[in-house]
Amino acid sequence: MDKQMTVKYMEPRNLKEHPKNRNTHTRNQIKRLAKLIQDQGFRVPIIVSELSGFIVAGHGRLVAAKRLKLENVPVIYQSFDNEDEEYKFLVADNAIAQWSELNLTAIRDDLKDIGPLDTELLGIKGFEKNELASNKSTVPKKKSSNFDNKCPKCSHEWNDK
Repeated sequence: MDKQMTVKYMEPRNLKEHPKNRNTHTRNQIKRLAKLIQDQGFRVPIIVSELSGFIVAGHGRLVAAKRLKLENVPVIYQSFDNEDEEYKFLVADNAIAQWSELNLTAIRDDLKDIGPLDTELLGIKGFEKNELASNKSTVPKKKSSNFDNKCPKCSHEWNDK
């Protein structure tokens, strides 16, 4: 049986990023995440391993919290039996969200019933509320690479950091 989890509040500067975190966050993503935290509050705690003391989920939230100069952030300490279990959790937490699909058509329909809204607060990259209704896409168009930017002249690709 799992232990009950308790949320503690920590100063962001006292948290340690996991050296094996392979998920990267662009400047634009952190900017958007900070905007979401500022608007809605800190809704998802950062998860720290009791085994290593490193963050295993919430690296982006930590960076956004530092950007906002928050004094404290919510943290849950998670126990792991060994480093392999900790690593599996770290990677799976980063990867599992890629398996989901947003139904953008349904979200656009939902927004018809909601008053004026800053669509950036939905967190959807490249989302336009007023795109043509005939666009039945359920997910944003996939880019051919993992980069946010591409030079139109030389095709060099990069991420904002």
